[in-house]
Amino acid sequence: FLSKDHENRERFLFIVGRLFEYKGELGNAALFFSQLNQQNDYWNAFAWNEKRGRTVFNVTFYSDYYRYFDANYSAKELAEILAYVEDLRSNYKGKQLVQLTEHILNEKLRITDLIGTKHLREDNLASAVRWFEKVPEGYWKADSNYYAFYLAANPFYVDFYSQHEETAADTVSYTKYEIASKLDQLIKQVKKQKGDKRAKTEFLIANCYFNMTTHGNSWMMRRSWWSANAYNTIYVDSDEFNKCLKAKDHYLAAYESAKSPMFKALCLRMAGRCESYQLFFDEDYQYDSDYEAVGGYREYVFRKNTNYKRLKEEFPQYERELITNCYSFNRFYNSI
Repeated sequence: FLSKDHENRERFLFIVGRLFEYKGELGNAALFFSQLNQQNDYWNAFAWNEKRGRTVFNVTFYSDYYRYFDANYSAKELAEILAYVEDLRSNYKGKQLVQLTEHILNEKLRITDLIGTKHLREDNLASAVRWFEKVPEGYWKADSNYYAFYLAANPFYVDFYSQHEETAADTVSYTKYEIASKLDQLIKQVKKQKGDKRAKTEFLIANCYFNMTTHGNSWMMRRSWWSANAYNTIYVDSDEFNKCLKAKDHYLAAYESAKSPMFKALCLRMAGRCESYQLFFDEDYQYDSDYEAVGGYREYVFRKNTNYKRLKEEFPQYERELITNCYSFNRFYNSI
């Protein structure tokens, strides 16, 4: 446990930081929050509760400033904090005050990465690209950041079952900046296309958005850590991260553009996969009372899945193969 002196120190830093935060002086608040637990290990850390009452994955408290910033400040606010701290370091000569900037500026690249991530969560892809571009390539490839391991898969490939397992498509990988940049290019490119060509590009965009959710191979584009369980968190993109909403929209856009019946059917199958995650997350299924009535959870979800219903109604000749045969993906994908 913390000694009394340490506990009093941490409590003082937190109270001063919180007072600045309540006054809207986030730069000064950040300076004090960044001092918390710099002398303590995790098990002896000062911790404070999430003030909005929801969770950051499976915890409801913080013990370091970075996770607090990650969950509670917007991209704009964090960019203003970083600019304020840099300006203070450059222009203020008072030694004690300048010392307060050290922890934030020592992690400038990590915070720059976080600002880009926040723009991505806020659905501002162009700004995310600009911030990620400021980060040198060595940072993305450093073992200490885990990107080389967790972003080793191809974010533009998804099939019926791929989640976090390696696939045949994972012969290429991208840095966080490269993923955001290529996604931005595809979104610009698709506006100039029509028909099956547009459908194929929409499908790639959908794949990337799918892989940036908790179910995909590039979840680290939106989070610094991951849980096998889905949580309704305080992050601004909690629904998107758990329910694959943007991926579903782009699979359906691909369906609308496609001329090939086989490819249209594939798009509905993939949109249905996204919708199934939404149903898993939203539905209050009672395993004891509902199982016999509906034939199990899988049947329960299939009955409610509007895109699987469309697939069966519009393409009955393909529905069974797409639902039951995992090897059929390539045949349908290559139909255009």
